[in-house]
Amino acid sequence: MPMPLTQEQWLDVGMDFAFVTPSNASDPKQSAFKIPSKSGPDSFFVYVDYATRYTEAVPMRSTDSAEDIYAILFSQIWTRYGQPCRIVSDRDGRFLSKWWQNRLKSLGIKIAMSAPYHPQTDGLAESRVKAISAALRALMNAENAPQQNWPEYLGFAAWAANTTKSETTGATPAELLFGFNPAMVGGLRSTPPLETQAQYDARCEAALDAARTSVQTSQQYQNTPPPPIYAVGDKVLLSTAHLDGMKTG
Repeated sequence: MPMPLTQEQWLDVGMDFAFVTPSNASDPKQSAFKIPSKSGPDSFFVYVDYATRYTEAVPMRSTDSAEDIYAILFSQIWTRYGQPCRIVSDRDGRFLSKWWQNRLKSLGIKIAMSAPYHPQTDGLAESRVKAISAALRALMNAENAPQQNWPEYLGFAAWAANTTKSETTGATPAELLFGFNPAMVGGLRSTPPLETQAQYDARCEAALDAARTSVQTSQQYQNTPPPPIYAVGDKVLLSTAHLDGMKTG
C-alpha cells in the first residue's frame, strides 16, 4: 500500500539512490554501468518532501557509507529544511546497518522501509529519481555535454523536475513549497560560448524545456491504476512465489 501523504512540509521524507547511466540507457535504476564524473561521483540520491514532492538531488559515490550519507544530510539538507520525523526508504544495506538505525533512533527519527516485493511503499522517491534522471539526460543531450560532466547538470535537472506541474497535485513542487516557481538565474554553463546573450538565453531555455518535457513523459509512464480495495471475505488469487516455508495445495 502506498505511504500516506502528510500535510506537514519536510516531516515525512523519502530517499532513494540511482546510478548515472549512458544517455541511451532505457532504465537508469537497473543498469549496472556507471559513469564516473571527473570529481568522482558515479551516482546520486534524492531526498523528497512527501507534502510538496519537492526534491533535492545530491551527487555521491556508490561506495559512500551510511556515515557519509548522514554527513551529507546533516550539512546540505537538514540545515535548510530541518530534521524530519520519518524517513521512507528502500532496503538498501546502508539503511539496514546498525549505525544508521541507531543514529536515527537517537535523533527521534522514525524509519519506514518498503516491504519486500512491494516497492510501491517507496514509490514517490523512486518516481522522482526517474523524473530527474530523464531531465538530466535531456539536458545533457540538448547541450551535447560530455557524459562525465553530469554533476554540473544535476541541479538544473532537479530544478526542472521541481518546476514541472504534477498531474497528481495540479501544481509544481516549487509552487507548493514556496508559493511560486523560482526564476532560473544565469545559464547552464559557467562559461558561456561565443554567442549573444539573447542566443545564449534562448538555448538555455530550450534545453530546460526539453528537460521539463522529459519529466512530464516520465510522470505519464508512471501513472498506474490505483490498487483494488478489498473487503474481509473477498476471494483473491495469491502468488506463492515468495511464501517460503509455507505448504500450498
